[in-house]
Amino acid sequence: MRVFVDALLPCQPTPQWRWPEACHLLSDDLDALELFGRRLGLRDNWLQWSRSGTPHFDLTRHMRTRALLMGAIELSRQEADLIVQFWRRRSAAALARLRSEKA
Repeated sequence: MRVFVDALLPCQPTPQWRWPEACHLLSDDLDALELFGRRLGLRDNWLQWSRSGTPHFDLTRHMRTRALLMGAIELSRQEADLIVQFWRRRSAAALARLRSEKA
């Protein structure tokens, strides 16, 4: 099971997110991401899908540290972008299949 965390970045706290920084828990396998999230203590309904179609969980500094201790792999911003590109291509391929089935 390969699950990754990217770098902590500053963010603007909101009523839904009160912390001043966050990172993402990512994977190229949705099942692995969901399982790891549960093991980490995250709720299933905290799973988010970015505009690029990338499933992820937002993590606090503390949860990031716990994820790394549990075996998550630290990624640079450029490496995390490869995961985003993977999901973007997968979404585009699924959309193309749907369109060809309708034709």
